Amino acid sequence: MESDSDELYEKEVFIRESGWLKRLFIKDIQWIKVEGVYTHVYSNSKLHTLRCTSRDIFNKLPKSLFFQVHKSYFVNIFKIDALKRYSLKIGNDVLPIGKTFYNKLLDKLPHLGG
Repeated sequence: MESDSDELYEKEVFIRESGWLKRLFIKDIQWIKVEGVYTHVYSNSKLHTLRCTSRDIFNKLPKSLFFQVHKSYFVNIFKIDALKRYSLKIGNDVLPIGKTFYNKLLDKLPHLGG
């Protein structure tokens, strides 16, 4: 039997791209960067640029999977490869971690040691 978070991880959203509504699996979203009215969604396969606010997109994503790590960045916590005090890595990308988000992020991640 799948848990609720497993079910959420398999869901998808549709995004508008070149006049088409295209399916994007939530599990494929690595991280999101917000720049004004534009939101850049980095997935396993591609960068998608949407015209929407961070609130619009974050309200549609499962809170159990996505976490805000900076005023402009949200990450899929299952895609984090490494982190230190002020930055994290997802693949080859290094993203900032805001001072106020670091300890909350640590609490959300399972980890051993200090």
